[in-house]
Amino acid sequence: MVAMVSRPPTGTLATTWVTPATLQLCAALTLASVIGGAFLVATGSLGGRVPALVLGIVLLAFGAGCVSVALVGFAQRRA
Repeated sequence: MVAMVSRPPTGTLATTWVTPATLQLCAALTLASVIGGAFLVATGSLGGRVPALVLGIVLLAFGAGCVSVALVGFAQRRA
């Protein structure tokens, strides 16, 4: 949560409800950032473009943060 700059008032997602809008946004951003990040990593590594490679890695890290929030939201709905 520190990396995503989104700390809830309780300090943890274990006791904070993930709203439906946040869940949908995280799911959409996960798809977009993983697809875009994978594309940039592939083109950056094949073409020797360091900025594209770095941006791809940053997007993949952002996608990892988004998917973690989405997984918590899905788990809250199953409980």
